[in-house]
Amino acid sequence: MKALKKMLVYALMGLGMGSLATYLASLVVGRGFSPAVPAFMEQFQSDISAVGVQLAIFAGLGIAQGMAGSVFQQAEKYSLLWLTCLHYNLIVVPLLAAGWYLRWFQFSVTSLLGMLVFISFLYAAIYVFNYVMIKRDIGAINTKL
Repeated sequence: MKALKKMLVYALMGLGMGSLATYLASLVVGRGFSPAVPAFMEQFQSDISAVGVQLAIFAGLGIAQGMAGSVFQQAEKYSLLWLTCLHYNLIVVPLLAAGWYLRWFQFSVTSLLGMLVFISFLYAAIYVFNYVMIKRDIGAINTKL
């Protein structure tokens, strides 16, 4: 039951983040709001179907990426470098697959590399932020000792 509750929370986070990203992309593109990439929506008979599939993918991404964090629970068995590489791939591969299916980028080497660089930059920024916060917390604990 605990795992199911976690999965539900991760799915809701995926829905929220995916929907926010869709909204922000509409703002950046500046052509008005679109609930999904028009090229993706054209594959379906109705916009409702397209958005439903997109939301299911967002939920799936939320679950996959949320559960990917559990690899760090194996810290005693494997090196931090190995766990980070594994986590990175568990985050990036599903995101690239979803991005291609949802038509976030064209399927070309240039577009794929651009998306990979963008995702990698975000991953690195979040990783460094977490590292700094953990290091600060450890420093605070050490000063109390």
